[in-house]
Amino acid sequence: MRRTTARSVVFVRGMTRPNASFTALLLVVSTITSPSIATAQAKDAAILTGKVFSDTSFKPVVGVEVTLPQLSKSAATNEKGVFRIGDIPPGTYLVRARRIGYLAFEENIEFRKGKTVDQPIVLPRISALDSVRVVGQVYTPISYLEHRAMGLGHFITREDLEKLHNIQLPSILSQVSGAGIVFGKGNKGWILSKRVGTRLERMQPRRGENGVPGQDFWFPATDFEKGQGMVPGCYARVYHDGSLLNAGTYAEPIDVNEFMTKNIEAIEYYASPAQTPSRYAKLNAACGVLVIHSRRSP
Repeated sequence: MRRTTARSVVFVRGMTRPNASFTALLLVVSTITSPSIATAQAKDAAILTGKVFSDTSFKPVVGVEVTLPQLSKSAATNEKGVFRIGDIPPGTYLVRARRIGYLAFEENIEFRKGKTVDQPIVLPRISALDSVRVVGQVYTPISYLEHRAMGLGHFITREDLEKLHNIQLPSILSQVSGAGIVFGKGNKGWILSKRVGTRLERMQPRRGENGVPGQDFWFPATDFEKGQGMVPGCYARVYHDGSLLNAGTYAEPIDVNEFMTKNIEAIEYYASPAQTPSRYAKLNAACGVLVIHSRRSP
């Protein structure tokens, strides 16, 4: 009787090749396995999408090169200013956007497994002052333009304020959706959220304290505060040129009438945490966030 010998898959000189049926089986296994691995890798990859705007006209910019230089990935914006880059492994990478005639955009962005990052980009125009120097003419903060591009919140421009030059800031903000103003003595005006529920009526903080632990509401704790016209309420967090003015456990009232409209370049207001950009959502934003940018040029 003839004996059959098992044949190895690994080929060494002098050894016998496997038969045709075994080779076909290897091909089938390879064909089945490879797409599965590719599919798993695709699910892990992140995607970068967005739209590029011009800071002067706020119109989309075509032909902007958006790159992830660390990954050698790039894409160009279409006629609508839209771009898309896929197959990005999880991690934090530098994102760069450039086009002739504009200042470049650069920012480190975190990409998470299987997630899509939607990143609006605003490119400031540049003007040539002479044949050697090129200086950016940027008066509105880039962060303001980026947030406005996202379409969330309420935004007031320098042009809007000039049309209302004889109106004080508390009165202007009282017309913003979701915002309310408590008017006190001496033209004081404190901004708060209109979303005050019945919980406020049932709360009683300890004597001398401005709030109840775990709640968003502020209470006047002294006779002086009450005498100024302050009332219990859900007061907004207020940022001025990037600095948070009421960073305590309970957002104390900020008199917005202290800010003269002639000295303001732009205003952002976010009525809820769902609207608030991440840079302003580090503390509780349940009572709204007001962001004031000062003028940097005449």
